[in-house]
Parts: sequence; C-alpha cells; structure tokens
Amino acid sequence: MGSRLAKDGHHVTVLTTNARRVSDFWLPSMSENQPLPAQEILDAVVVQRLRLTHPWPAPYLFGLLRRAGLWMQLSRLPSTLVRPVQQRLSRWMPPLRGLATALGRWGPEVDLIHADDSSWDGLFLAAASAARRYRKPLVVRPLMHLGGAWVRAHYQMAHQVSVYREAAVVLALSKREA
Repeated sequence: MGSRLAKDGHHVTVLTTNARRVSDFWLPSMSENQPLPAQEILDAVVVQRLRLTHPWPAPYLFGLLRRAGLWMQLSRLPSTLVRPVQQRLSRWMPPLRGLATALGRWGPEVDLIHADDSSWDGLFLAAASAARRYRKPLVVRPLMHLGGAWVRAHYQMAHQVSVYREAAVVLALSKREA
C-alpha cells in the first residue's frame, strides 16, 4: 500500500518496530542477524524503526499484561470500568523507546494515520491518540485471527473497540472483522 502511494507521488512514512519475529515483542532477540536499520527508504517509503524494550520481568511482563486485559474483558464488568484500565495496561504492550517523540514529530505533518493490527495494543492506541491529538483521520486494519470466541476476545476488547469506532475508516479483511 505504501509503495503504491509513494509511486503516485505521496510522501509515505512507516513508523514501526525493530522486531523480526513476533516473539521479539516479549523476548529480547538472541538472533545473530544484523539489527534492522533504525531508518531506511524502501520503494520510496521512509521506514523508521523504534527499538523494543524488555523491562523486568521480561519475558513475562507482556504476557501478564495481555492476560490481565483479557481477564478484564471476560469478567463482564462494564466497559466504562474496563476500558480505562486496558488503556493503561496497553502502554507497556509493547514498550517502545521514542514512540511519543516520533508521533509528536510526524503527527502534525501527516495527512492521515494508519494503525495496523490491534493485537499490539500499545501501538494501536498510540496511533489513535496521535490521530485525535493532531486531528488527523485514523485508518485502522484490525488483522483479527478468525478462531473461536476465545481467540476473537483478544481482538474485541473494550479499548480496541473504542478505536475501531472512532476511526474514519476500518479496513476489514473479512466479514468477521467488519
């Protein structure tokens, strides 16, 4: 999508992480691979990567916070109570050094903010917050897994649903996401 927009003459910047694998979000990488560059240009798209951090008690913190948010979702407590707690927990899922600074630098300049994959709560909510702060349209793509109710619950938490509802556009890839 970004490459196509860049070919059409738009300036496209992707703000992402330095993760190579999903497990990099909760486990410090033990890879012998060279680290990904902090910034590069790929197909005329500026890619800026922020470094994941792994605060104590890594690798358990991410999983504990994720389960706490899910437990709250399944608890049947009112979403007005659950949502603020889930939003607070999400700041650490994943912790990214420099995220607020990067959003502050890019947010005022962009035409829109696109957030991908609601399972990375902290990134998803940070993008929504920046869109709100800078009054930019928010485009989201949930990328839900299509498993049973237990799996879907991870993508239908109160704080995620509030982002879907405030988005200017939701790019649904399936009927279930819609």
